[in-house]
Amino acid sequence: MAFANPSILPSVVAVQCDKCLTQEQYNQVISQLQDLVTQNTALIAKVKQLEEIQAATPNLKLDPITIVVDESGRVFITDKVNGKLQIATLSYDVSMKLDTTILQPKQKEYGFALKYKAAVIENYEKDSKGELKSYTSGALVIEPFYYHSYSLNLVMGPRLYGPAVGIDLTQHFGALIGIGFEYSATQTFFFGGAFDF
Repeated sequence: MAFANPSILPSVVAVQCDKCLTQEQYNQVISQLQDLVTQNTALIAKVKQLEEIQAATPNLKLDPITIVVDESGRVFITDKVNGKLQIATLSYDVSMKLDTTILQPKQKEYGFALKYKAAVIENYEKDSKGELKSYTSGALVIEPFYYHSYSLNLVMGPRLYGPAVGIDLTQHFGALIGIGFEYSATQTFFFGGAFDF
């Protein structure tokens, strides 16, 4: 005999038999049935949540990726990026390692490139007595040709002009050495430093 609702049972059961439930047994059966219904309700809710998750479109939001290129052309990029993955009602923090490849055009090792530089040069020349004297002056330098970090230059200053060989020490500064000719036809020797502009 099954009872759907304990409230419809009489308070005293007059029937006596070997196969009948006692009130205590009946209460235990009802409690177990209620637990089973509660578990099934939770299971149904989980199944619904799984169905929602399967039907949902994952949404991945990544933190910005910063790429830095310095003056020397070197490229720096973080190798790890963080973000958030959202699937229906579920949310996860994610962290990913980036496998990056940076492609840069290979710079020519030699060629013609008209560059202008400002230079400070130290000039050495022999005076009429044969003594070596020196003076410092500024100059404009034109670089028409380079090979790796070396360059051929034409130096023009307020008192002299002449060819020079230069070497780049940094991206914007280099040293040069050359032979100069003063506008008065006196030959000099000079060296100095030149800045790109």
